[in-house]
Amino acid sequence: MSSKIDLYTSAHKGQRYQLSQINTQAGALDVYNLRALERLISGFEELRKEFFLHAALEEKYIHPLLSERKPEGAIDLEDDHRKQRKQLDDLRDHLNTLQEKPKNFEKRGELALEFYRGLNRFTADYLVHVDKEEESIQPLLWNLCTDEELAEAYGTLISSMEIEELMMFLKIMLPAMNIYERSMMLENSKQIGPEAYNKISKLAEQVLETDDWLELESRLKNK
Repeated sequence: MSSKIDLYTSAHKGQRYQLSQINTQAGALDVYNLRALERLISGFEELRKEFFLHAALEEKYIHPLLSERKPEGAIDLEDDHRKQRKQLDDLRDHLNTLQEKPKNFEKRGELALEFYRGLNRFTADYLVHVDKEEESIQPLLWNLCTDEELAEAYGTLISSMEIEELMMFLKIMLPAMNIYERSMMLENSKQIGPEAYNKISKLAEQVLETDDWLELESRLKNK
């Protein structure tokens, strides 16, 4: 594995995982099951909150470094973010409209299908965006910045988050990571402090499949 500081891949793995989960949930929705609709709304709002924070952190800690090294280097990325925020707000409003309709409203199914299609359009656009960041922006940063500069930017980004915000990200990242990434993530969390390490370890046990957790636990004990 590369020893270069990768600012994007692990977070994007989590987002791809989250998108796959919510798309599946939306496609399988029973529109007459109000509790199922509430679960979809709750899950979508978690996604929306995570995506907004993800974009804000990139804009505050990564984009200034990019703009400093390449004129107008972050303009396209921030245009993408504005479009994505609008898409997510529109999807939230659509779900709220569906929830407000009476249970016997004859077009419930059609409204739910339009949400599903809109969510998939967002997903298609977003996957192009994160691919651009990983395949074009990250190599550009490696070329234009020193390792120390990237390490400082990443460290400042991580330290800026409250532990609850970090846990929100890790909840979707850990299931999407491979065993080597998970091990490194847990080892690095020790630098934050024992309380954070214990919280993240418990979260990993909760969100991972049993076999995956046992393998991770074994690796951590043998470090």
